[in-house]
Amino acid sequence: MKRYKILLYTLAAAMLLPFSSCKDESLNPVLAPETAVHGFARTAAGSATSFFYRDMTTPISVELQWISIDKANTVTKMDIFITFKESYVDAEGNPRVANHGTRKVKTIVDSAVPANRTYTKFNISPSEVYEAFKSATFDYGDGKGKVSVFSNTFKKDRTSSVRFLSDDSFRLTWAFTTNDGRYFDSWSDSVCSEFPGANCDVEWAVVCLSKIEGTYIATTTGTSTDDCCKGVFTETKEVKLTKTGDGKYTISDWSAGLYLKWYDVYGITATTKMEATLFDVCGNIRFPDFTEPFGEKTTASGKVNDNGTINYAWVNGYGDKGTVLLTPKK
Repeated sequence: MKRYKILLYTLAAAMLLPFSSCKDESLNPVLAPETAVHGFARTAAGSATSFFYRDMTTPISVELQWISIDKANTVTKMDIFITFKESYVDAEGNPRVANHGTRKVKTIVDSAVPANRTYTKFNISPSEVYEAFKSATFDYGDGKGKVSVFSNTFKKDRTSSVRFLSDDSFRLTWAFTTNDGRYFDSWSDSVCSEFPGANCDVEWAVVCLSKIEGTYIATTTGTSTDDCCKGVFTETKEVKLTKTGDGKYTISDWSAGLYLKWYDVYGITATTKMEATLFDVCGNIRFPDFTEPFGEKTTASGKVNDNGTINYAWVNGYGDKGTVLLTPKK
């Protein structure tokens, strides 16, 4: 029995001998790691960090660097991409996000590419993003199929002068080409979020920037429920919007002279306080409920138009009501 065991061990050793005497690297399942590059970007000091509503010119300034830790690679081209997404509410009242894809907006090549760990600075403007996505279409689920993102009845606030809304968000990413021809356009989550001195995107949205303070010529048309003032009346008056906070204003006469025209017989004079507070929220004019001179609750709301005019409507507790058009005074 012992003899058979010895013979078996001898045969096993003989069979293993050829495999242990040499090494074929092509059969090695553990490959030597390749060198790589990654990037880091940030908004430049003093730059806007968002796009502004009704502003197609103010850019976001970005600083971007490529990094080769072992200095074994050199980047010769940097491609810059923008991803554009839009929040919306579908026909059934559910919140949704429309992904309009990723488009290249800028390329930095050859001598314009900075050295390792050196920032290059560039601007991304709203008009550039619009040019990249102006042909985008999307099916909003309202039965109309795919429609133009920038010309549809689903988002009526998106006009020729208001390309981007507060529902929009943007993500800037990049891709690097090295001098050996390799192309790097994605990195692991650990590099993007955990690796010191590295990230994979810069994100921003649209915020409201209100600039409607100034003097306006107001034309108002309204009707009164009082016996003194039957019929439709029109009045024109100069009014002033004074800024009191971000998007917050005081209007000098919310009735634009109509109350003075109607109710001078009841003591309304040119010195009667007719001020009211209003807010400009991304082009939507909102008046907090206020009390008119006779103690009646008054509500008003309106809109800033593409041409810089403002229109709003008001109604008081008596049922008096009016519509006002404010035209900037030249």
